[in-house]
Amino acid sequence: MEAADAKYMRAMKPSLQVVDAPGISHLTLTRPLSSDQVSKHGTDMTSGLVAAADKNLVVLYAGSYRPASSYQGSYLLLDAASSSSSLSTIPGIRYKPDYTCPGFATVVMAREGGAFVLAELLFGFRRHGSPTLGMLGLWSGSSELEQGSEWVYKVGHLPAQVSHRWRIHMSFSVQSRDLLCWVDLLHGLLLCDLGRHHCNVDSSDLEISFVPLPHSCTI
Repeated sequence: MEAADAKYMRAMKPSLQVVDAPGISHLTLTRPLSSDQVSKHGTDMTSGLVAAADKNLVVLYAGSYRPASSYQGSYLLLDAASSSSSLSTIPGIRYKPDYTCPGFATVVMAREGGAFVLAELLFGFRRHGSPTLGMLGLWSGSSELEQGSEWVYKVGHLPAQVSHRWRIHMSFSVQSRDLLCWVDLLHGLLLCDLGRHHCNVDSSDLEISFVPLPHSCTI
């Protein structure tokens, strides 16, 4: 069933209209025609939510999917730089009872040749007196190829400054530094150095660091 739903999503036709601020850009996804054989699937796909964007890439939660809280579902990846503005699907992070999504925690980083990295940061439920656990999911793939990729998970303690009051208000990537960034506007930034992760793939350490906000920027 999930394979059929993914095929349905890839059959949708995207139309992206980008305008300069303060104008509003629009992304429209047109369903397959009812006469199309694939149209019998994906009938519950009534909406989508933009989760992340970087350069020519836009990532959406398809339908009701949300990271770690859905038993099934997918991300939709739109490559606006391709000649046909192609859509591809990425399997979602399945329901994980001990973890939650702490806000806007999805990050995508566009790389050369259609390559990209999709990241999802989850927080573990905090036990009294113990550091907050984190789970980082990383998907490395290509907008042109959907086969051969899988989620890689790293689990460990988050920096001591992270507490149950943390909420991720925004997230972004810095390609020139190979960094993934998650921001809590009340407390600070969490940074992940992808270059370091690739050098220590067997490490159980999340290797996520904390940077406080400047005093003039705190709310």
